[in-house]
Amino acid sequence: MKHYKKWISLTVVLLLTFALISSIVNYFVVIKPVYNTDNFKLPDVSTIVVGASHSATAIDTAALKQITNLAKSGEPLFFSYYKSKMLLTNNEDIDHLVVAISPIHIGKYADEHIFSNSSGSRKFVMDYFFLIDETNDPFINKYSLDYVIGISKFKLGVPFSYMSDLKVTLNYYTSQFTHSDYAFWGGVESLDGNHIEESRQLEKSNFYYVGENSSIRSSKIGVESIRRLFSLSEEYDVKVTVITTPMHPYFRSLTPPNIKKEFVGLIDNLVLQYPNSSYYDFSSFELDNDDYLDGDHLNKQGAAKFTGYLRTLGLLDSDG
Repeated sequence: MKHYKKWISLTVVLLLTFALISSIVNYFVVIKPVYNTDNFKLPDVSTIVVGASHSATAIDTAALKQITNLAKSGEPLFFSYYKSKMLLTNNEDIDHLVVAISPIHIGKYADEHIFSNSSGSRKFVMDYFFLIDETNDPFINKYSLDYVIGISKFKLGVPFSYMSDLKVTLNYYTSQFTHSDYAFWGGVESLDGNHIEESRQLEKSNFYYVGENSSIRSSKIGVESIRRLFSLSEEYDVKVTVITTPMHPYFRSLTPPNIKKEFVGLIDNLVLQYPNSSYYDFSSFELDNDDYLDGDHLNKQGAAKFTGYLRTLGLLDSDG
């Protein structure tokens, strides 16, 4: 029995030693150099487009100079704020931030991926946690497993998600490094297709807005994230242009009245509070049915039309 306990103790000690060495090596070889925010320099870029799928699918910057679209489908605006803040801190030449925001961003679904211990929340922590520079952010649940994993990976070096880190790490050390290697980076999504059946649009609207027991409420995280994005105009002395991208007429009609009213009031107040910001509502921009990917996203041809219109207005220039 004593011999058995001895081997168990030795095994535990060896495993803990291995875990400690692995974490130390991972921290100094991967986390500290590869996930260093100083890596994210954008020469010859004065305008960045950020946000989630509305930005990624509706604003095609591929042919434009000094502007890049870094939006990422599914990205909560909570993380768009920290992503934007990091890029503005590291790139003094950026003087214009463009972000697509709509009523869905204050819908109940905005709460579901922020330190909620869901699989989606866990993925965002793995990809974005190192961008957060405000550890006392009230929306970070420090009692969640997500927070523990984020701290363990990026502060202590515990090799969580090491397989997904492998590509970017190898490219970093073999001089094949590109920003797009990072899972959070994003870019233009030029998509084909047309799925505007009313049943699909209704299902998506319910996904955005309708909670348990058919309740419809706004998200405090969503509201605060929008406020933070506007505040970047003052904090970094840049122009912030907020756009609501085109939506199919039927999908617009599905916006709950209380959400729409709160969204309009929020935006109006923020534009007044931050003089270096502006808001443009293109939700009813005239497009053909064939230009929509679905109720609230544009396909490739719709994005070409809409981006062309934004250019005629000068909204994609560094001068805003």
